[in-house]
Amino acid sequence: MKTRLTAPVHLILALALVSGCASPEAVRLHEDFLKRERLTVGVALGEVRSPGIRDWNGGYEHLRQYDWGNEDLGGDGRPGSRGGAPGGPPPVLDPLPRGEGSIFTLMPRMEAVGTHALMEAAERFAQGISRPGWRVVPLPAAVREVHAGAPSLQGLDALVILDYTWYGLRCLRTHEAGELAEARADLSARMVDLSTGGLLWRSPVIRIRNPLWCRCGDSDCHPVIVQGVREALFDAQDAAVKDFLGLVP
Repeated sequence: MKTRLTAPVHLILALALVSGCASPEAVRLHEDFLKRERLTVGVALGEVRSPGIRDWNGGYEHLRQYDWGNEDLGGDGRPGSRGGAPGGPPPVLDPLPRGEGSIFTLMPRMEAVGTHALMEAAERFAQGISRPGWRVVPLPAAVREVHAGAPSLQGLDALVILDYTWYGLRCLRTHEAGELAEARADLSARMVDLSTGGLLWRSPVIRIRNPLWCRCGDSDCHPVIVQGVREALFDAQDAAVKDFLGLVP
């Protein structure tokens, strides 16, 4: 079985893109900040959401926020009682529409890797921005709003929040090939100075669109789709690291 199409490379490169580079809301990190010799930076996820599936009309929306401790909600950083956190039981899924074939068997597979892949993306980001003299640590709690007095933020000079607003699978209808699979990830990242509460850096809205070139309803392709969603998360994180370091125009 062929799960990826190798011939039209130009098309794949055109679809696997990062958009939003001209976003007016982006804030560049000042070069002097990168020259600081001693700094402790925390890296946290924003709202921790489950992956979703969208068809060509935007249907099948299945995106929920995990019940995971949020600092701004008074959480203590521990996983919530409804599951969905690393090492815990998977969250209970709402019933999905019938009649669309094996595409809906994908959701349990995607749920199983969702939170783990998000945490791995945060760890990769922390590694990517590390510099001599810096201490960069991924945090175990999700942080939606920054409260400098929160226990888990003590000892940090700055905090980076990675907010994956949507990630998952989009099924694209074409007359030639049916429902083609496309892995997607939307990421907004920012860093806050914990001593002043000021915004030090904000990325443009990063949108990853990676074509997998296989059909959504092909059960043999489901492992490829799940891996593709993971890779989209990591591609977005990598783009955020490059923007943080000023490596993109």
